[in-house]
Amino acid sequence: MSKSILITFLTLAIVTITAVAQNKSDLKNGSSAIDKKVADLMQQMTLEEKIGQMCQYVAIEHIRETKKRMKGEIMIEDDHGEMAGSHHIVLKTVPYEEAMAVPFLIAGPGIPSGVVDKNHFISGLDMLPTLCNLAGIKIPSDVRGLSVNKILKNPSASWREAVFATVDGDQERVVRTYRYKYIRLNRPDENEVLFDMQNDSGETKNLASNSEYTGILEHHWKLLNDWMKKTNDPFIKVVK
Repeated sequence: MSKSILITFLTLAIVTITAVAQNKSDLKNGSSAIDKKVADLMQQMTLEEKIGQMCQYVAIEHIRETKKRMKGEIMIEDDHGEMAGSHHIVLKTVPYEEAMAVPFLIAGPGIPSGVVDKNHFISGLDMLPTLCNLAGIKIPSDVRGLSVNKILKNPSASWREAVFATVDGDQERVVRTYRYKYIRLNRPDENEVLFDMQNDSGETKNLASNSEYTGILEHHWKLLNDWMKKTNDPFIKVVK
């Protein structure tokens, strides 16, 4: 495939996604507007999926050919997901899994191929220390992430309990543990959300007001509060 054809496909994808984003205000105009937007997006996703599949094929073939000629590692990560109609939302600035979960791929000498790891939380903050580690460079002392190299060598090695996220600027903070997701919001009507990701993967039932989960709620708030203190997050002053 020529570079010009590939660029054309990528341009079409960007134009399609941008067209949806430019009309996001329609989402606030009632369920009929939301349903129409979701339907429109689903029609456009057909084109985007085809573009994505072709780009993925080109990328995979490029990686295969590159691996034959080099001795280093290849790492791929995205910055965010997309709701794509889930929860009647087509935006990305929300704390649901569809928008927050992103792919992380790594290939290279000594790294097992075809392995899908669902047992460890990896953050975008882990990119820098991982690259430093793989390149034999000293990891800067002020880096907040962890080197994934640790679990690449030993999948049973101790790892983080949770990952954290900033959503929509100064409006929301999220802590995700292996079973639960806790969201703290800057809102007068609803400032806490707790989802049981094991029994409610669709994130439909807020357990924050359920007294049976008081201990879990407090534990997750402590995790988030400690992280905000450690990172000097100004949000901590908003929610106190």
